[in-house]
Amino acid sequence: MAARISRSAPAERQGVDGAIGRPDHIGKILATAPVMAMMPGQMAQRIAAAGNAAWRADQAALAKAGEDKFRVMAELRAIARSAWTRADQRNRQLWFGLGGAAIGILAWAIVPGLVGRNVVPASWH
Repeated sequence: MAARISRSAPAERQGVDGAIGRPDHIGKILATAPVMAMMPGQMAQRIAAAGNAAWRADQAALAKAGEDKFRVMAELRAIARSAWTRADQRNRQLWFGLGGAAIGILAWAIVPGLVGRNVVPASWH
């Protein structure tokens, strides 16, 4: 059994593996373990402290994720507000086209009269 113990295994594990079948040696290993020196209250305090530290880390990660989500949502809302929908764009194109045609008709009706009266020589009248 001792031949299977690797050199990279922790000392406590090597001691337990080497003590299989020898209860007196297992008792010595357990008696020298640091966890056995702690009282149940101390163990509970260490577990609670580790739990609180993990909870604080989780809360910080959740808060950061929430802030990132709100920032991304605000950016998406800004993009959505600034973009015209296809129907709005077609409607604007129609109105600009009709307005351009109306201005063109008015200009074609007014400009030739002005040019005819003011620009051309009097002998052309």
